[in-house]
Amino acid sequence: MKQEAILSFEKALNYGNDPVVHYEIAKLILEQTLNDFSSFRSLQDAMHHIQIALKSDDKNVWYHALAGEISWSMGNEMDALTYFSSAVNYSENKIYAAETHMNWFSAFPKEGLALIKELEKSKALSVTLVQYKVEFLSAVGNYKEASQNLIAFEKTNKPELDFYISGLEIIRKGQDENQLSYWLNEVYTRFPDEPSVKLIRSELLSQQG
Repeated sequence: MKQEAILSFEKALNYGNDPVVHYEIAKLILEQTLNDFSSFRSLQDAMHHIQIALKSDDKNVWYHALAGEISWSMGNEMDALTYFSSAVNYSENKIYAAETHMNWFSAFPKEGLALIKELEKSKALSVTLVQYKVEFLSAVGNYKEASQNLIAFEKTNKPELDFYISGLEIIRKGQDENQLSYWLNEVYTRFPDEPSVKLIRSELLSQQG
């Protein structure tokens, strides 16, 4: 049915060069390709349509996001990340948009980190974005800054236990005894009866002698 839908949308273009129609065609072509349906259009065709849509409305979040997905499927990851960054920058709710698209940056921590730091200049980051920031800092080997970000966020937000547990290994890799002591004290103070916390604290204290 996707082929019939594409043909119908293409006929609609005879009545007006509507960017929404180009967007819908591009989306259908991408879906068709990803799901291995008999394809009579290529990803290049999809990109052609979404680029026409972007020429008409170059700040449309949905168009940039779809262009990113198409570029990614074509193997053009860096172009895709540029489109996803634009989708975030043009969004009214940048934090939500960044959370939605940040998973695409997981294999490219340097680019993901740049987007988060730019966003951080004017917006308070969510828990999800702080976790991504710490993940990316760790991925590029900057464990000390990653630890500092964890502690700064923890001081103002007092997150749940899983945040402390997931951040523990990063704190340890930072090789700062003061940061590690702070982290252990905070998690033990907040969750003194949690068995996993007791075990971790005992193990680390034992290692420290």
